Amino acid sequence: MVCLIVLLCSAAFCIYTVAGYPLLLALLARSRPRPVRKAPWQAPVSVILPVRNGERWIGAKLESILGLNYPPELMEILVVSDGSTDRPDSIIQEFAERSGGPTRCDLRLLRVPR
Repeated sequence: MVCLIVLLCSAAFCIYTVAGYPLLLALLARSRPRPVRKAPWQAPVSVILPVRNGERWIGAKLESILGLNYPPELMEILVVSDGSTDRPDSIIQEFAERSGGPTRCDLRLLRVPR
């Protein structure tokens, strides 16, 4: 008799787990709908651009990043120079002066040793 009760309880638990719980969740979801609230929210974005001797293409890449359809005041560009022997400092300085201002993106250069 005890074995039959344990068997029935185990079977009921398995059936509840497989079918009963999903049905219970579906019924609760229908009884209390929670609509999705969409809001025009945009997160600040950091673009990290690793560079090593990229004088040929860094200007075009920065133009591409600055040309994105994203609010520039929410965008930060961090150029990480890994022991470059060319002139990334002057290129970044040119772009920082051109894209600077209170409503433009934050463009910075971080030099790290090789």
